[in-house]
Amino acid sequence: MVTYEYLQAETIVSMELPARSPDLNPKEHVWDMLQVAISACPVKPITIQELRQSHKPASMGQSVIKANG
Repeated sequence: MVTYEYLQAETIVSMELPARSPDLNPKEHVWDMLQVAISACPVKPITIQELRQSHKPASMGQSVIKANG
């Protein structure tokens, strides 16, 4: 409650956010982008090795993550 009282004393407006909202979790956005990228492949990877070969981490750069995050 100390934090809440401090925010009120400083007239800082806070938002009520739902607990565990997937919209607030950046990992959910990365998983979604990976799913879209895999769906666009003409040949779907079946094994982890095929997935690693077809989707290098660099192919989903930080700029893409920031733009969709």
